[in-house]
Amino acid sequence: MIHIVNAGEFGARNDGATPISNRRATSDDVTNFPSIDYIFYNLVGTYTITRILGNYGTAKGIAYFIEDKKPIYSKYPSILYREELDVNYHGSSPKVKAFKEYIYSLEQDKIVKYFVNENNNTLFYQMHFISNNPCQVEATHQCNLDIYQASYIFLNKDSFDLSYKISGPNKDYTIKTSFIRL
Repeated sequence: MIHIVNAGEFGARNDGATPISNRRATSDDVTNFPSIDYIFYNLVGTYTITRILGNYGTAKGIAYFIEDKKPIYSKYPSILYREELDVNYHGSSPKVKAFKEYIYSLEQDKIVKYFVNENNNTLFYQMHFISNNPCQVEATHQCNLDIYQASYIFLNKDSFDLSYKISGPNKDYTIKTSFIRL
């Protein structure tokens, strides 16, 4: 089991490992995204997010990727995700406040995303890197008869896009979100 601590909070590590908060890219060049570990650890931070909800509306807000110093849901390194949004549905007012939480976990050779539930966390999806594009990740989740196809595109160390193509008997739309590090 890997235990990650934030050196700023707990003092210097004595095991020689670099704290997660220091594992950031040193270049904007996307060719410096050599590994799954790099992508995972570089997520930590605060981002502005802009979201297009298909033809239904838009949302803006803040997303937090916070290192989980003592993961209780996984034996693997984990990042807690929380987004806080102001949602503006077309033809509706006022704006709606919304939030969502997930857990990202680095499990061996893949990044896994979980829903955060009150009693337990359930798998959302496992991310698969596209072999001919090391900066693109895809994943699929089935919810009853609906399919959610996720695509992450890492533009540089400080920004990425996430889109969901949702299809099912009564659904056919795309949600696009841009993340820019603050």
